[in-house]
Amino acid sequence: MRSLSHQFLDFCRSKPADEEYKYTDPSACAFYQFAIANGIPNPVRYSSGLPALIEQVVNHDDETFGALASRLEAALGEAPNA
Repeated sequence: MRSLSHQFLDFCRSKPADEEYKYTDPSACAFYQFAIANGIPNPVRYSSGLPALIEQVVNHDDETFGALASRLEAALGEAPNA
């Protein structure tokens, strides 16, 4: 089974690269969208317990899924769209 970070990367790659998310809006946050898409109940309660790697790459000035996927790829040591 792929790690949570890798599953999140797959989700980010599936979104249009120019689609924006809003880190500070719980219902528009990239991880919230991932959680809802994967049937995680009440995902807002996880916002303070995100893995450090995810927290680091999601909280960024460039809030597009393409940029987020690139940051995750770099943090995970993966080639783009591997």
